[in-house]
Amino acid sequence: MPDIFDKNGNAIEITVVTVYGYNGQNGEFTGAYDVRVMAGTGIPGLSTLLPVPEVQEREVAVYADNKWTVEPDFRAETVYSTSTGEPAAVDYIGPLHAGYTDVAPATPFDKWNGAEWVADTDAQHAADVAAAEQQKAALRQSADAEIDWRQDAVGAGIATEEETAALTDWKKYRVQLMRVDTSKAPDIVWPPVPE
Repeated sequence: MPDIFDKNGNAIEITVVTVYGYNGQNGEFTGAYDVRVMAGTGIPGLSTLLPVPEVQEREVAVYADNKWTVEPDFRAETVYSTSTGEPAAVDYIGPLHAGYTDVAPATPFDKWNGAEWVADTDAQHAADVAAAEQQKAALRQSADAEIDWRQDAVGAGIATEEETAALTDWKKYRVQLMRVDTSKAPDIVWPPVPE
């Protein structure tokens, strides 16, 4: 402490000093400001005469135990769960909690290996196959609907030549569709839909 304060931290004479404020909850530096200190009084609460250390990006100065420390600060960042890849917000000062990283997974199928995200090709393939099966089912449903009414027209003897020809095209399409091997997803060539 400068010579203008006694051993109890009270000013010996009226003086103006720069103090460094900090948050009472987490010790985070809140700002530097000049104060006029009357003789016999000390500096304002939640402040210190110790200068704040310089901080870099993603760092914050914290006052605790009568000293400043520089701590990691991820509060403005999105972090990711290493078990699910889901984004999360940070509401604390300090290193990331175990199970989180500030590196985003590249795909929904990435898995954390302890140091980085790696592609889970089995999960990606399973998702591709599931999507292909859904697409195949939707195309089959559409083909069934197109075949049904044309089959009714042929069965009732009221089909036009165009409807009869289209019925054959749709039946061929449905057979080609059913031959599609969804386990090859995403490398699937779908048959063209009849016009």
